[in-house]
Amino acid sequence: MKVGDVVQSTFRFKGRDGALGIVLAIKEVPAGAHWRRKAGVLARVFYPKTQKTGWVNSNDMRIISASR
Repeated sequence: MKVGDVVQSTFRFKGRDGALGIVLAIKEVPAGAHWRRKAGVLARVFYPKTQKTGWVNSNDMRIISASR
């Protein structure tokens, strides 16, 4: 996953596919961070339908279209 990719959440809500979004930023989270125990990668995602952004765990997203 990298900046500019179109991603979709792997979570389903009421039988519908997850929300589509565009990756704006990537951040590595070290092990032992205050709200997270494991090391991992977070992505800042913009959701065009709701016009909102948020930080999501990269493991919870799948790449729909990779940027060039």
